[in-house]
Amino acid sequence: VKNEKAEDLGKIEDLVMDENGQVRYAAISFGGFLGFNDKLFAVPFKAIHIKHDPGSSTNYVQVNNVSKAYLEQAEGFPSDKWPTFTDDEVNKKIDAYWLRANPTSTTLPRDK
Repeated sequence: VKNEKAEDLGKIEDLVMDENGQVRYAAISFGGFLGFNDKLFAVPFKAIHIKHDPGSSTNYVQVNNVSKAYLEQAEGFPSDKWPTFTDDEVNKKIDAYWLRANPTSTTLPRDK
């Protein structure tokens, strides 16, 4: 996972799907050392863009307007204690944080 400045922000560890089978969040790991003390962040999947790496034949995902400092301030969770994603208040809080980073993006409500 990179930002628009090509800074490494971590990697996608898992995906969170909603009750309709749609991908709702990407669980991105950031921080730690050699996999220890990694913090996971639930980033709305609608805030992620797939990009092609022009210097190779690979793709990567990009989250715009997110610096390492912004990510460090986000409320994360340990890999063994995930939030309750069926709780609407949890989703509203996560979405509001990431929408601030991407105010020109479409809104991030649950797909009905």
